[in-house]
Amino acid sequence: MAWRMYAFRGYVALQKVDRALLEGRLPASIFYNLMIGARKPS
Repeated sequence: MAWRMYAFRGYVALQKVDRALLEGRLPASIFYNLMIGARKPS
């Protein structure tokens, strides 16, 4: 359970950094490509 909380908090922290620093400066297409590339294969 500790590992799950660590991973979740890290994910949330990175989302905040992403929103604060990168979202307004990078084009939306880069975010879309990262989202598609980061998906877990089914």
